[in-house]
Amino acid sequence: ALSGEQLKNMTSAELQLLTPVKEKLAEAKKQLKTYQTRLHAHYGDKLRLRTYSVVAIGYERLIVCDIV
Repeated sequence: ALSGEQLKNMTSAELQLLTPVKEKLAEAKKQLKTYQTRLHAHYGDKLRLRTYSVVAIGYERLIVCDIV
């Protein structure tokens, strides 16, 4: 396990390579695709919504990804 100090010193790209982070980002992306499909079916292009996934790594870091 990495310490909080190690997590603080890692770049976002490095954090995204960690297996637990990859798994949570994949899960978030899957959920967002479902929500995105429902919202688009209901509102069409009226809202021009953007979706983001956020993964918390303890209390130390957040990873935010724009889902296209």
